[in-house]
Amino acid sequence: MKHFGARLLPRGVFETGFTPILESLVRSVDEALCAVFIDGEGETIDFATRIDPFDARVLGAELALPLARTAGLADLTALGTVLELRVLAAGRCIVARHVTDRCFLILATGSPTLRAKVAEQCAMAAQALCVEAGEPLPAALSILRAVELVEREGDAFPTAFSDGGVRRRVQAVLGVERRDDQSLFLVRTDEGEEVLVEHDRRRQRWRRSP
Repeated sequence: MKHFGARLLPRGVFETGFTPILESLVRSVDEALCAVFIDGEGETIDFATRIDPFDARVLGAELALPLARTAGLADLTALGTVLELRVLAAGRCIVARHVTDRCFLILATGSPTLRAKVAEQCAMAAQALCVEAGEPLPAALSILRAVELVEREGDAFPTAFSDGGVRRRVQAVLGVERRDDQSLFLVRTDEGEEVLVEHDRRRQRWRRSP
């Protein structure tokens, strides 16, 4: 596996709230070439790159059309929201992740395969971009899995859960609200993030609450 180093090229644009997320993604993936956050027209919102910044922007722009056509196919066939599109080639691969209804995260790597860990990191970065944008997570991404519970005074409280394939431990429960068929828990995770977790007691389903 070729290592491209941790050095990111100068972007030539002002930083945004998305910049640290994109830079962290590129630095954490040895084979990453660039990470580009685009809108539905292919315009670059922000990016981090180890390749020429112009090439990174063009990559994002060129993917706008196949993403739009894939979304159109999903509508025609009732697939629902397209969460990920992968292009695997002889020398490189590209993965596009849904961030919001009109925005996508593009990660290009110098490897012909996409490691499971890289796909997971890309998915987590897409979630972080969505949160930074102030948008609710797509329903399919808000579901929490492998929720671990502890019983207290006859009630169940979350102690850990899998969020986008990453296990997060609950350091503290900051607040609880009970409703007819739902319970809301404001929790602080081991990474210091405050998350509103909703438990649908009728369906026995846990998810991030928008």
